[in-house]
Amino acid sequence: MSDKNQAVAASLEFVCHYTIPAQPRFDVAKKFTKTNREVSLSYFSNDFLLFGHIIEEAVGETVVTIHKLSIKSKLAEMTTELGEKRITTLSQLYWMLSKQPQGEKPNSKNRRLLTNGYTNILRILDKDGIERAVCVCWGAGSGWRVCAYELEFDYQWGAGCQVISGN
Repeated sequence: MSDKNQAVAASLEFVCHYTIPAQPRFDVAKKFTKTNREVSLSYFSNDFLLFGHIIEEAVGETVVTIHKLSIKSKLAEMTTELGEKRITTLSQLYWMLSKQPQGEKPNSKNRRLLTNGYTNILRILDKDGIERAVCVCWGAGSGWRVCAYELEFDYQWGAGCQVISGN
């Protein structure tokens, strides 16, 4: 194995498995808004807005895997390390946000998103079925910031960021 492959293989450190209950049909445009009273959402990147008006069909209970980045890593490297597509949905992300609507600190129960300035990264399909990285982070005093990036985005995410993927 080359040094580069060893570095990639070591970039994700397993944290836990996390069960997200079944989610009903989900209208993204009705929930991911700055006027949402359930979850404090303060910012959406232009690329996230490209998700458009999506209505997701109901999904069953899902167990996701949470990893922590142990070294700086690009999205494409994380994707390679995770292997096959490990997609989550916007409804599942929203459920996770609803457990920490005001940026409450994570706990070992139902609050798993980081709120300490590090980014939470999920792989989600956009309105055209293209896999993107959706990133959420808590902006102290302002709310959740939601961004989307192409998987080939040329940026190295720092050690300590969290990667959440479907199984």
